[in-house]
Amino acid sequence: MITLNKSDKCLLQTLARLKFATRAHLAFWCDVHVSTILRRLRVLQKAGMIVANENREPMIWSIKNLAAKLMLISPPSGGRRASWSAMSHACHANEVEIMLNTAKDSKGFCFINKIKLLERGLHPGFGEHGGRDDANKDYLILVDDYMMKPERIGHTWTRIHHPPRKFFDGNRQLSWSKIVNHFIVATTDEFRAEQHAAWIERHEIPARVITIKPLWR
Repeated sequence: MITLNKSDKCLLQTLARLKFATRAHLAFWCDVHVSTILRRLRVLQKAGMIVANENREPMIWSIKNLAAKLMLISPPSGGRRASWSAMSHACHANEVEIMLNTAKDSKGFCFINKIKLLERGLHPGFGEHGGRDDANKDYLILVDDYMMKPERIGHTWTRIHHPPRKFFDGNRQLSWSKIVNHFIVATTDEFRAEQHAAWIERHEIPARVITIKPLWR
């Protein structure tokens, strides 16, 4: 068993939170230079604590259940091998989180754990992420990196949520529109961004569109 230093522990904790991440994402949250982080990742990989999907660059890293248990942190959800679309989507969501975290008008932004959202009466669908910034403003982030239809924006905003009763047994019928202050649609395609913005304006949905650079082509 290896001796974990401060950076190692941060890497594992961050991977447990993000589920999937690139080297740059981990470097940002752990304040480790991106050019030196690979060595520690390889050490953790050799120790059987993390795993890398090395089919494409940048590689996608994830924590293994055994490491999560040793660190006394929640293991990744789901027992099946994740699809490429799920992994890449998670990494594009990471890009949005970092972009908003460092932006002046959403400083300190971080995603809210899905369990906490369920306990509030929300039940996020795929691509839906709740977040909060240092000013306690609540956000809905809808990430589109797989040709989402613009109509999904309106449905997401007004859809009534029905979380499992083990998390929320209240009688309120909640939607994102009743909970959050800001609605952001993020996409990896400039043309899609224009389509989404036009649809939003046409249907008077209180959302804005941002474009992120795709991590893979």
